[in-house]
This record gives sequence, structure tokens and C-alpha cells, in this order.
Amino acid sequence: FGLWGPGWGDLWLDAYIAEFLTRAREAGYAVPAQGFASALENLQNQLSYTTEIKERGTEIAYALYVLARNRKAAIGDLRYYADARIGEFSSPMARAQLAASLALYGDNGRAENAFRSALDQARASTETDLSRSDYGSPLRDGAAILALAAEVRPAPAVVPALARFVEEERGTKQWLSTQEQVWLVLAARAVAASSQAIRLDID
Repeated sequence: FGLWGPGWGDLWLDAYIAEFLTRAREAGYAVPAQGFASALENLQNQLSYTTEIKERGTEIAYALYVLARNRKAAIGDLRYYADARIGEFSSPMARAQLAASLALYGDNGRAENAFRSALDQARASTETDLSRSDYGSPLRDGAAILALAAEVRPAPAVVPALARFVEEERGTKQWLSTQEQVWLVLAARAVAASSQAIRLDID
């Protein structure tokens, strides 16, 4: 995918678009099969040449998450990153994407630890950095972590703390970026869907 034209894209944006297409397919919308398969192959191919976590961890984590959502990620890679290198991922959202990927493969213990790491990092870095290559902000990261965590079954224990963090960050903003708006909607949707399974019996 190209930002301004062919050849003007990057791995993070490729993953962002591929995630949108994945969610569209899951919701029943028609997505061209050949184009979608090519998008996933592109992520796989780029990952094979992208190994520098400190420089490109946000891209690696996003691509792995999209591939995991489509059952095409290597669980060994996900476990390695979670066990040995989680601290090298500079973005809280990236850590949450690794967590969600692990949860998709049923590794809830590692997922819980990675979600906690994402929240801890988000709390530690609440200053907005306009030079970020992943279009992120503390609010976008918090909303993304909350959305990804609330989609996991069973939900990680950090979900209530994440909701409070997002509420606090939202209260500091007058204007929202596109990324912030998108992930706030996804977070609200995921939290609402998770609450539908709650049942309370009185007497």
C-alpha cells in the first residue's frame, strides 16, 4: 500500500490497512481474496527482513498482530519477543499487540504479563511525542491497549485500570487525532461487547 502513491508506504501502515481489511472480513464485508492474501504475504515478507526491535518494534508488533489474527503468525516468535525482548518495544501499543497475539493463540499467561507491561509503559510516558513514526499519543496507546485487552477472552485483569487510564487521558484533550478517535471507538465497542456476557442474579 502506498501513502501518496506506489512505493510510498511503510510496514506500520501496511499492517494498519491489513488490520482494517481483517476486521471488515470478520464483520462479513466483501474483501477481495487475492488482494487480502497479497496484503498478508507482504507482511510476512517484510517481517523476514525486519529484525531491529529498537528501531522498528512498532512495525514488527503490528504486523505480527495482524498475522496472528489471521492465524499466520509463528507462536515461537511471539513467545520469544514476550519472554526475552518485551522491554525493547518502545510503544505501549506494540506491547499490547504482542499480548493480544499471544492471547489469540491461547497463551493467556504471557498475554497477561505483556498487557501489564504495556499499561506500565503507558503510565510512564504520558508526554506526547510528535516525532513518533506510529502516529501515536498516550491517549491513542491507552485506547488501543484497552481495545485489544477487552477483545481477549478471558479478559485480562488490567482492563479496569486501562479504562481509568484512558478516561484520565481523554480528559486532558480538547482535540483528537484520527488515530485517537479510531481506537477510542474500537475500545468502546470491545468493552461494550465484553459486558454483554455479564450476568447478575439477585436472591
